[in-house]
Amino acid sequence: MIHAFTDPPFIIASIIAILCGVWFIIAVFLFIIAMMNESDSTILGGFSAVTGFFAFIIGGVILFAGLFPFGSQYHTETPVSGIVQVTGSRFIGDGSGGTNQRYVITIHNVAYGCDDTRCGLLHKGNAVTLLCEKQFQWSGPEGFVCKWGRFGLNGR
Repeated sequence: MIHAFTDPPFIIASIIAILCGVWFIIAVFLFIIAMMNESDSTILGGFSAVTGFFAFIIGGVILFAGLFPFGSQYHTETPVSGIVQVTGSRFIGDGSGGTNQRYVITIHNVAYGCDDTRCGLLHKGNAVTLLCEKQFQWSGPEGFVCKWGRFGLNGR
């Protein structure tokens, strides 16, 4: 499942925010130098103070916007109910040398990935409710990652 700190918009926003932070530090440095020099310190000092302030604000706004890269379907669990058409499972690398088993449950001709071992109990024809969240994919179609809801079609 994708995490907030690995979302592409968050990574891009972080890079821009870091660049704005560097801009802010340079502006503060120029402001200090301008105040130490007594000739034309007003113009350089004022310019660096204003640009540093805007760099700080712009970096903060961009970083905040990057924390919320997607609509609510990526951050909330939506109940999906139906009759199981097909079940399966596969092993997925967890990024640290291990693996996790993901069950694939097809409901209404849509495949849902389930990370809960209770999904392994499902068979064709079972009525089930899963709690699903949309998952971002870099190189493939987006899909759904689900948690166990309950047997039956009446939600949580």
